[in-house]
Amino acid sequence: MAFFLQIEIPSTEWVIDTIVDLYFIVDLFLNFSTAFVDGNGVRQSSRRVIIRTYLRGWFAIDLVRTTVDL
Repeated sequence: MAFFLQIEIPSTEWVIDTIVDLYFIVDLFLNFSTAFVDGNGVRQSSRRVIIRTYLRGWFAIDLVRTTVDL
């Protein structure tokens, strides 16, 4: 008996979609450690402040985009 392995080449659409998904996942994690300038013009680099601000802001939108294929 012999088994033939059939390898399917992924479509261009699948490759692009995967690259975009990986970009959003990396972006999601980077936002937890990226300093920002607050409304008073002060650079916030405290990890606790960064995480709290991100969770109250764009986190929900970024998480939905990362987990849902449009």
